[in-house]
Amino acid sequence: MIAPSLDTPQLVTEPQRPRRRSLAAVIAPLQELAQSSPHCLTNSLGDFRHGNDFYSLARFIFDGPPSGGDAIRLGVFAGVHGDEPAGTLALVRFLRDLAENPELAAGYRICAYPICNPTGFEDNTRHSRQGKDLNREFWRASDEPEVYLLEQELWTHGFHGIVSLHSDDTSEGLYGFVNGPDLSKDLLEPALWAAEKFLHRNMAEYRTVMSIASNI
Repeated sequence: MIAPSLDTPQLVTEPQRPRRRSLAAVIAPLQELAQSSPHCLTNSLGDFRHGNDFYSLARFIFDGPPSGGDAIRLGVFAGVHGDEPAGTLALVRFLRDLAENPELAAGYRICAYPICNPTGFEDNTRHSRQGKDLNREFWRASDEPEVYLLEQELWTHGFHGIVSLHSDDTSEGLYGFVNGPDLSKDLLEPALWAAEKFLHRNMAEYRTVMSIASNI
């Protein structure tokens, strides 16, 4: 969970749609960042329509200072489940913090996708407005426009690493999944250790993940 602060964009409700969250209010700080920071730019993956409403998937690219050689390309995705706003807010805060300390991203190109399921985010539902769990639609020739655009993005960029942010209201704390024991030891464990300074950690889930990874 993320505690609200003056630096964290709030989930503002649009007055004409009292039951929907405002996509614009959440994205606005990153759009301002793209205008003010020489390290950040934004564009759209493409547009699509649900009923009478039009949507687009926003991409924010943060280029850290060069450090020699090609940049390491990371894709960070949030809001695949519309009722999990914590990852979206965390990603907004992360990019704003990087803009204040760009040297932390030296040698990296970070492509961030803060709201991958805009209709679900508006409606505060796990599924899209089409009733689909988008997390279960990838690489299945899905006709969901959000999935199609994101799949094209994954193919095009050939990321060196991918992070998908989710929330779990049944967990007592933070945990994560990676593929393989080396990543568990050298990537996930240091990341969770750093995050543990700010968020409670679910050690039971972590031990389960390590046990599964050791058998892969």
